[in-house]
Amino acid sequence: MSLLTLDGVSLDYIGGGRAVRALDDVALTLERGRILGLVGESGSGKSSLALAIMGLLPPRANLTGRLRLDGIDLTAAPDLRGRRLAMVFQDPMSALNPVFTLGRQLADAQRARWPERPYRDRLARAAAMLRRTGIAEPERRLESYPHQLSGGLRQRVLIAMALLCEPDLLIADEPVTALDVTIAAQIMALFEELRDGLAGSMIFVSHSLALVSRLCDEVAVLYAGKLVEIAPTAALFAAPRHPYTRALIACEIDAGGGALPTIPGTVPSFGGPVPSCVFAARCPMRAESCAQAAPRLRDLGGGHRAACHFA
Repeated sequence: MSLLTLDGVSLDYIGGGRAVRALDDVALTLERGRILGLVGESGSGKSSLALAIMGLLPPRANLTGRLRLDGIDLTAAPDLRGRRLAMVFQDPMSALNPVFTLGRQLADAQRARWPERPYRDRLARAAAMLRRTGIAEPERRLESYPHQLSGGLRQRVLIAMALLCEPDLLIADEPVTALDVTIAAQIMALFEELRDGLAGSMIFVSHSLALVSRLCDEVAVLYAGKLVEIAPTAALFAAPRHPYTRALIACEIDAGGGALPTIPGTVPSFGGPVPSCVFAARCPMRAESCAQAAPRLRDLGGGHRAACHFA
């Protein structure tokens, strides 16, 4: 059985008398022990999908479809955060509580998983995990407050906090976006070191295909809330089948001193399901058929699927 199964997942944000569709009929599976990269431009629905899995959507959000973790319905199950689900957020400067020490927060993060474990034992596990994530003098750091740490150290603390729960599924939502290049490289190196010891699975959300190619076993590409392509990482980069994926990859290739490739236009915002291809307005391959019918996600063999009439 797959660890995570999403089937027909759609999400609408309700406000101002209208609904904006953030996810549209997303279906994918993630096997235990695998890392899935989730990529796409801003507004593609990456963070919305992560929050839907975690059960952290705002009240005025309408989520439909099936989301299952190890066969458990995530929309009907008791809160699994801190026990079977954990998340590393993209902004380390605001994700920690400023009024509690790191030790208190790291110890409290384990209570949902092990409510009977003594505070002293949870604190000892926290120190060991800080050491594992590359933080020197972890016992001293446990007495620190978040404002006493740099952004890179705070992100390491957040990773340690997530790993302390020994989750079945860890979601990292653009964990290096708010960091400078040098610190971001250190955090990515940390993820690479930790991947072999990961007990469960991971979803790694990123704008950067370069980062995803280093870390992930397979890649899912979102565009305007639609899953347009999913494939093993090597296959996706060797032979992308969707025009949007090809455009994303081209935008990260060094232009050799020439103009950097761009994708004309912007990600659209829709009020509901779209009867045509969502990428048609920006696609260099568009044809009449693209406006007449939305392409379905087709199996192309070898675990490679793409939603394009010409794939």
